[in-house]
Amino acid sequence: MTTITRQDLNFGQVVADVLCEFLEVAVHLILYVREVYPVGIFQKLSRSACPLAALSKY
Repeated sequence: MTTITRQDLNFGQVVADVLCEFLEVAVHLILYVREVYPVGIFQKLSRSACPLAALSKY
């Protein structure tokens, strides 16, 4: 396991990673709530202490 130091963090990369993760969660939530796919293909996850549903397979 590698250790990430403060010098290794690039602000732009961190923002991009957080934004991508947010968009992934938002899209999965929309697909789940609108029942675009059957409920059975979603798996229950927890991110930042918030329960959510994510596609188990793409």
